[in-house]
Amino acid sequence: MIRSLTYWAVGVLVVWPGAGLRAGDAPGIPSKMPERKLIAAGWDSPTPELLAKHIAEIEKTPFDGVRLRFEIEGDEGRKVAVERLINATPWKREWFAGTIAELRKVQNSRLKHNFLGVGAGASIDWFDDAGWEQAIDHFRIVAWVAKEGGLKGLFFDPEKGTRLPAFSYNRQLKRTDYTFAEYAAQVRKRGRQVMEAMAAEYPDMTIFTTFLIGGASYSPFYRTGQSQPHHYYHNGTEAVPSGPRGPMEIQEQIAPVERIEGGSYNLLPAFLNGWLDAIPPQMTLVDGLEHTYTAVEENAFIRWAHGVHTTAVPMVAPENRAKYRAQVQAAFGLYLDAYTNPSGSRHYVGPDLEGNEGADAPRVQRFETAVRNAFNNTDGYVWLWGEKHRWWPTDLPRVRPETWEEVAPGISEALRAGLDPGYRARQSLEALAKQHLGDGDALLGGRNLATQGDFTSVAGWAPEGAGNHPPVYDSAVGHRQPGALRMDASGVSTRDIPVSKGKGIYAVRVWVREEGGAKGSVRIRWRKGSGPYLYAHANNIELEPDASTRTADGWVRAQGVIVVPPIMNRIAVQLTAQNPEGKPGVVWFDDLEVVSLAEADT
Repeated sequence: MIRSLTYWAVGVLVVWPGAGLRAGDAPGIPSKMPERKLIAAGWDSPTPELLAKHIAEIEKTPFDGVRLRFEIEGDEGRKVAVERLINATPWKREWFAGTIAELRKVQNSRLKHNFLGVGAGASIDWFDDAGWEQAIDHFRIVAWVAKEGGLKGLFFDPEKGTRLPAFSYNRQLKRTDYTFAEYAAQVRKRGRQVMEAMAAEYPDMTIFTTFLIGGASYSPFYRTGQSQPHHYYHNGTEAVPSGPRGPMEIQEQIAPVERIEGGSYNLLPAFLNGWLDAIPPQMTLVDGLEHTYTAVEENAFIRWAHGVHTTAVPMVAPENRAKYRAQVQAAFGLYLDAYTNPSGSRHYVGPDLEGNEGADAPRVQRFETAVRNAFNNTDGYVWLWGEKHRWWPTDLPRVRPETWEEVAPGISEALRAGLDPGYRARQSLEALAKQHLGDGDALLGGRNLATQGDFTSVAGWAPEGAGNHPPVYDSAVGHRQPGALRMDASGVSTRDIPVSKGKGIYAVRVWVREEGGAKGSVRIRWRKGSGPYLYAHANNIELEPDASTRTADGWVRAQGVIVVPPIMNRIAVQLTAQNPEGKPGVVWFDDLEVVSLAEADT
């Protein structure tokens, strides 16, 4: 059984799942890499009922969670749109019992990052106290549903409800009665009330937003990142800025966020500040940066993340900045339709014309690049928004019947490869293993670099490290014929095999026989000449015996495929014997083969 395979490609080390990587024991050092998750959103977002019905199919996709959409029936069968929270219609918790029951059906699924899709959808003014009493209760109820349904949290879209954009001062019903500053103060108050209500129900949830303030074009200075002549004018005495000059002026005056429909969002920072006023320390906010829909190259994602972490900070009240930096994450949204839309569409990503992927590269290859760059730079999440097509069955007639794979062949593989830099390497190794290793007792074929691998002698083998017993030649035991390397106690016997510097793919096979409480395996390590090993840990690559190959006389096969890392020119084969339970035992090794697969093919 192959426990671990290592592949070097483009300078990136990728380890087969299950590899025995060990973290240091020092306090504060994490034992694993930060988790990054992929969320599916868009028109094909499932309802709780569809998620439960198709959970087996959805679990086969690379997604870690989905945005859920749903409608409920109120009294007398009236439909209630939960995606539009800012309204004065009273809700009742009992209306949501069926939804919670459906969500609980999938609580034990692989999808641990499901979010309840909600939005602003304003139909009342921020100064409407009676209306806001109900709106605040709506936020309270959806947080409760998310908690009771086992969801990660809410997926909040500020863009919902463009008839009365909630966060546009320019479109407020009473803008002639109240100044921008007065509206901003009121919006902050409502944000605080909303957060208090949600936190009371689900204090440790994640609120995922399609966008907050990290990507907003509050100022031409922020947008371009450098000064331009039109940013200034000369008043006869000196050159001074021609536009907004401070955070409040910027927030008030700059109306549109060009890439988002629905007008201005100049009240959104005030709402966020209200959230931050009351946010519990265990809650996370995600700025989804919808602005990255068509971003591909890495510098674009770095720039947008910088917007969340740095550029947006002046929009945050000083007393909230510590919480903002600690609890607001940058995520990236990618728009699937941009990779299937025809040229000339508003959202279109075509072949890379600058040669980075090749002028004739398929569009799905650029999608893979975008996914990889987004994942490399996100704080935690990447999300996909699609409209015209689907990943799984949906009940929405506006979604076309074709799947994304059918309209963009290869997009599923591109998605997997973009998420996992080792995906294609492992696919290649899987194919090589299937082609060369086989299941029988036959030799691998090709020249065996492990001279005297049939162990007619143990010359060249030495104990690894002080205290290890030297290997012993046993002429009475053997796999194919008498003669084997015997180890009577725990230890490691090692031998270096020269290979071409920094290149080559090799198959390794050895037969192992265990007696008593002893356990045997094969470790592969790398070195340059007689220098130190490439890794500090000995068990990065360990080939363990496969019990299903046991012969009548107790021999078991261990085998794998390995790839030489850059610069290295020695394969250190280490035969290991261990007594995990402290019982006496013996391990024999025989018929070691190390074969270049290039030679095996010829």
